[in-house]
Amino acid sequence: METMEQKCKLENPVLEHNTIYFLVAALIYSVCFTIAFYKNYASVTFPLIIVGTLFLCGLFLKKSGIVWKTQNLYYVIPIVLLGISTMLTSVC
Repeated sequence: METMEQKCKLENPVLEHNTIYFLVAALIYSVCFTIAFYKNYASVTFPLIIVGTLFLCGLFLKKSGIVWKTQNLYYVIPIVLLGISTMLTSVC
């Protein structure tokens, strides 16, 4: 007979196998994000963090075995352009 804990446990073999990879990548990203945006939200680092975020998402998708489609470029290009426009139009 299964216990309630065994029933509620979600199994994700990709996440369980690559836990250290995801953890280290998330910690590195969080340190870079904090350094880039510390008291300086809309500066030249804004587009860099946007590109870094998209790169990290791509790495996570690849590691999880999810296929990156070329249709995603319709989202990626405007995201990067909005990051550049935020940097150029900031009032800081």
